[in-house]
Amino acid sequence: MDQLRHNSVIKLVTDSGEHFYRVILDEPARKKTALVEIVSPSDDDQRTARGGRRRLEHTARRRAKPALPNTTAIIWFHRPELESLASEHLLLPIEFELERPYFVPPQSERGQQEFDRRRQLARLLLDSKYLRESLLIHGTFGPLIKETMALGCSRAQANKILSLLIRFGFHEKSLRDRRFRCGAPGQPRPCDPGGRRKAGRKTNAERLARKVQTEAPPQQPGVSTEWIIKILGADKKNSKLRMKMPERIDRILKHAFVQAYTFVNGVPVAVDLRQGQYPNRRQIIRVLTSTIPKMEELQNKTTAGHFQRNHRSLKEKAWKGIPGPGHTWCIDSTVGDIYLRSILNRTWIVGRPVVYVIVDVWSTAVMGFHVCLQHPSWPTAKIALFNCVAPPELMSALYGFSFSLALNPLPTLPASLWMDNGEYKSQGGRFFGMYVPDESFTPPRRPDWHGMTEVLHRIGKDRIQAIPGAIDARRKELEIRQYRPGLSVMTLPEFVEYLYTVFWRYNLTANRAHRLDATMKACGVVPSPAGLWRFGHDMGIGTQREFTRTTLITDMLPASPAHVTRNGVFKGQLDYGWPPGLEDEWGFLARNRHGWKLPGNYHPASLSKTWILPSSGLIELDLADTAIAPPHTPLFDFVDQMEHHTQSNAKREHETNLIRLQALERETQLIRNAKSRTREADALSKGGRPDITTARQMELESSLPPQDLSDSGRPFNARPPREAMNDAGQDHLAWMAQLLDEQSPENDHE
Repeated sequence: MDQLRHNSVIKLVTDSGEHFYRVILDEPARKKTALVEIVSPSDDDQRTARGGRRRLEHTARRRAKPALPNTTAIIWFHRPELESLASEHLLLPIEFELERPYFVPPQSERGQQEFDRRRQLARLLLDSKYLRESLLIHGTFGPLIKETMALGCSRAQANKILSLLIRFGFHEKSLRDRRFRCGAPGQPRPCDPGGRRKAGRKTNAERLARKVQTEAPPQQPGVSTEWIIKILGADKKNSKLRMKMPERIDRILKHAFVQAYTFVNGVPVAVDLRQGQYPNRRQIIRVLTSTIPKMEELQNKTTAGHFQRNHRSLKEKAWKGIPGPGHTWCIDSTVGDIYLRSILNRTWIVGRPVVYVIVDVWSTAVMGFHVCLQHPSWPTAKIALFNCVAPPELMSALYGFSFSLALNPLPTLPASLWMDNGEYKSQGGRFFGMYVPDESFTPPRRPDWHGMTEVLHRIGKDRIQAIPGAIDARRKELEIRQYRPGLSVMTLPEFVEYLYTVFWRYNLTANRAHRLDATMKACGVVPSPAGLWRFGHDMGIGTQREFTRTTLITDMLPASPAHVTRNGVFKGQLDYGWPPGLEDEWGFLARNRHGWKLPGNYHPASLSKTWILPSSGLIELDLADTAIAPPHTPLFDFVDQMEHHTQSNAKREHETNLIRLQALERETQLIRNAKSRTREADALSKGGRPDITTARQMELESSLPPQDLSDSGRPFNARPPREAMNDAGQDHLAWMAQLLDEQSPENDHE
């Protein structure tokens, strides 16, 4: 029977109840088994009679708990009888677990010395072979007790050592002292009337009184149960006020211990407290700090939300339970701690941007990001998701620089997405459920549940502190948290390129050595987010979901119709030219049948590209060279510039009207003057008038130099040859040029 091995504990169920025994010796050949009845360490209240004189009911120094009785009486059982009980399931094996202090070294030098001495005295009792021989010869522990006494101890100490081995097991740990159970740590010790006296050092008055053989009452009594109840009740009433300790003590004394009042001019006034009738400040602090749990004390000092975000226990890892890379993403937005300038006019400050960051939860790699000047919403979140799954060559064309976050293979849409409460409950979030089957949201005002996205926001905000115009809105020092928009130097595209560098370096260099197990290290996995991403997909645990480019562009980018005109495809006032191969056909139809609209999409971070969807399929168009905006201008900057220009329309119209009215007035005056002079000339004219041709020739000749007038006597109606007229015209232009040259400031010598 395995239950009857040496040092094992068994339970016998009899008519008198349950009995626990330690197996000291089992001899199947002799059909004998030596057992000693023990008292369970978890049931110290059960005592067996030891004999001797009767215990006193009241002693001078009453102990809270009496010492455990010694258990050394051997009971020899007939082994077949025990086997019969075992077959009837009346004999069961039991295992007693020792308390934790038994397994750690003694904490005091005195305890270590006592432990070493007990081990030295118990070496014969711990020798199982010697113990077996002694019991088979003598049948009792008597000779072993005497041999232990010969090692240098009393009979009482030898019996105590043997009892400890029987009660807790035949090993050295059973010989540890039990001082760790002295004093009942954590138990209240109130000084109620008629009970225990106040503990601690006596006052000088009490010590002097003892020297003259008198007893002086303490000036400040100990804390009683009534005082504890009053202190805790008054403090609980004011716990929501979140006060400092001095004010807490004042309110406790006022609400719980000021009980006497008197009337002064009909107004109740509290009577001053008397010394000894209320606890002092040290006693109140002791009650509060020892009775109220630390967690409850901290919860009372702050709000529930702040406690959950900053003080709750960290039980799990964010990536625990995630199948692999690409399965679960987390998206979150924040306001960038930097002021930006307009790309169209750097003197304009456009404010602080909104930054979306998307992180793969398993590998902690940045899948993509989006920077905009619009408020956080589901449409902007979809653009951030599009930036994650768009081909690198398309992102490079949109932003104007090489855009690749060092992820191989390229990301696709995940199977699960964690988002904010507002985005989850929006109409766009419900529509996007067809692409991401598992969507979940973090509770409001719980940024600690965003996991890695909050960490990446912190990393990004720390990295941009070197940029002029950056701020640190997280600082507690108000004099350091300075907002100086005038120091800003970056535009939105430049800030996007800066953030791209930050996240590209993070994906390749962030230390993830704590995520590598022995197998991953043997495979040479690079301990970085990009390395974990690559390893997960190489091992076949990554998530890849294929979607066509047309689906991603039409469903994730903002929609805006394009207008086909006789001059090309226009998006608003932006010219995107003609689709390749359709210039003649569309140009002919637009010119002869007027234009038409086509559904289209655009990327608000760059106006360099747009997409239209005719019946033939998705077509990508580039911004024409003759367009009124630079290629990589963000939509917000372009609209802002157009709006700014529109706001001055009234002023420009007013100035134009003034100029037009002035010109009209001058034109009217010239006509009026010309009419008046003509009437005067007609009235003074006498004689004949030359015809128009002759008058023209005379007008031309009057403007020539005098030396060129070779035929001044020619009649008015004489018409010069055509060659002469041409020569005269050329001479006229040369003469005019000579006059302009003579009128220049360099030839003015007067």
